[in-house]
Amino acid sequence: MQVSVIIATYNRCKMLARTLPPLLAQDFPSEDYEIIVVVDGSTDGTTDLLRGFASHSNLRVIEQQNRGQAAAINAGLRTAKGELVLFLDDDILCGPSVVSEHARAVRSELTCLAFGPVLVSPDDGDPLAVDWARSFCDEFFEKKAAEEPETGWFGCMASANSSAPRSVILSIGGLDESFSRGNDVELGFRLMRAGFRFSYLPNAQTHQIFAKKPSDVVEDAREEGNAEIRLGRMFPELRPTSRFGGVSAKPWWKRSVARAVSTAPVSAEPLLRPLTWGFSKLRGFPGCQKAALRLFYTQQNIVGYRSAVKMTGSWQALRKEFGARLPILMYHNIGPLREGFDRYLTVSPEMFERQLQWLKKHGYTPIHSSDWIAYHRDGTTLPEKPILLTFDDAYADIVEFGLPLLIKYGLTGTVFVVSDEIGGTNKWDLHLGLSEQPLMSESQIREWADKGIEFGAHTKTHADLTLLTPEQIAEEMRGSRKRLEDLLGVPVPSLAYPYGYYTAAVAEIARSHFDLALTCDEGLNYLGTDLLRLRRAEVVHFRTLGDMRSMVTLGFNLMSVASDRARRVVRRVGGRVLRAVHLK
Repeated sequence: MQVSVIIATYNRCKMLARTLPPLLAQDFPSEDYEIIVVVDGSTDGTTDLLRGFASHSNLRVIEQQNRGQAAAINAGLRTAKGELVLFLDDDILCGPSVVSEHARAVRSELTCLAFGPVLVSPDDGDPLAVDWARSFCDEFFEKKAAEEPETGWFGCMASANSSAPRSVILSIGGLDESFSRGNDVELGFRLMRAGFRFSYLPNAQTHQIFAKKPSDVVEDAREEGNAEIRLGRMFPELRPTSRFGGVSAKPWWKRSVARAVSTAPVSAEPLLRPLTWGFSKLRGFPGCQKAALRLFYTQQNIVGYRSAVKMTGSWQALRKEFGARLPILMYHNIGPLREGFDRYLTVSPEMFERQLQWLKKHGYTPIHSSDWIAYHRDGTTLPEKPILLTFDDAYADIVEFGLPLLIKYGLTGTVFVVSDEIGGTNKWDLHLGLSEQPLMSESQIREWADKGIEFGAHTKTHADLTLLTPEQIAEEMRGSRKRLEDLLGVPVPSLAYPYGYYTAAVAEIARSHFDLALTCDEGLNYLGTDLLRLRRAEVVHFRTLGDMRSMVTLGFNLMSVASDRARRVVRRVGGRVLRAVHLK
């Protein structure tokens, strides 16, 4: 037996009457595949319906008490005879070659899992529910999966129209029966963690008869909210693509609304039902379909967020688990202004100390870059208000004037080192007419690492990576990391791009050498922020404590942005005035 098709069903007799015949009429030899229908406690005559197909020798029926979809699929797995198992739902209409497409899929030792498209049948079901399903399902398969399966929430398609060697599924224990929703995502990520990968079969096309009502979809969001929390805890790498992963990245007013509707004694979801229904009925008019879908998504999010808040215990707990915000401050030199050096890059010890006092007073706790990596990938806990203090270039002055102040206030930071210039000078600045300044030595780096300061790579020579070949970029990164790891005897997971310059290609090369990289792009960082493109706010000598507030809450200096925009407006208006005068 080559293929075992497994279908779990519960009280969907009429649906099976439509979907089972095409599956029995596949262009694949009937003696080489079996169809196992697991009746999960149905009371609507499903068993009687299946008896009507008794003439088909490759159809097997298993009956059990109602235990849920995952338990029903596992029951089918245990009795399956095929080398390959193909999972289908009872509402899936198969094309004539679905089984054969899965059977002849090229499978290697690890890339042995395959999935095909599940498009939504447009002719069945409630129009609003169908529009909603098509808005994400069809788009995924038509635009994304055909190119490259994603690595996020939808990156593992261990659901309907997916197949795998039966031995592989059994080796990891089958489906987790504690999940009423999201068991397919759980199974897929468990497989991916075990090293297995999926391939896409565009010709194994199926269509789902989406029979759910809008009220059913909204109710599903309650269990899906719980499932997202559980899955985020089991697989922290899923959190950035969860609906809760972007909660802190929203504008303040959206965060306020989300908190209000998530924690209110009574749900606001029922209030939106009449509006959603009204726009849905007018879906043929411009903008109405879009408005109905937006309201429908809002209904689901309200239910999902309320469920998540209940599961985590509070809004604050949900934000701490899924919505940490990380401001990163970028310093260069801390100390007196040296003759011939860049005043812009030098912060006085007195100003630096006042800034540290302000951060401590307002509850900010400096972390290491490795802490953010651990939060992002492993779900480890962060302080209530984390912040990352970074020092580019490893100027020797910070040993005397900067790092001791961090220790004085019980804080920490990350210093980025140009590895070929350890104990040397800032030669990369000479062409700008700046004076040479001494850099930290090997003994100083080791000493301060022992005191809890983290060190990261700043390439070998402080080169502009955007001007180098891929081989040269890789050598700048690889060599810098190796020199520091040899010096310190610990992993060096982080990089700061010299000058903050990078391209998409540079970032991808960095991804193969580091876990995290810092740019000079302004802004805050969240779970969804690419670890290889973290944002920073630069601290320069003329920043005030008021500037500090905007940098840690917004990720940029509000006054600088406002003044820059004002200058642009003045230049634009002035240009128009001059042109008008010239025309006269």
